[in-house]
Amino acid sequence: MLVKVKDNDSLVRDMNTNSLLNVNKGALKKHDMIMRQKENAKKLANDVESLKNEMSDIKQMLQLLIDREK
Repeated sequence: MLVKVKDNDSLVRDMNTNSLLNVNKGALKKHDMIMRQKENAKKLANDVESLKNEMSDIKQMLQLLIDREK
């Protein structure tokens, strides 16, 4: 059984477990959006780091080829 919390329309108390639950769907959507943005930013940072490493490897290989031609 869920009971509204006094002075807060976004919270209800589950009387079986005595836990508080946030029922504000707008806040949940906003939280989900923020978490997706953080995940995307982390993925982008990893992709950039990977590209930097690959570019460094390519530069080293090109330098070896140039040195071999001398």
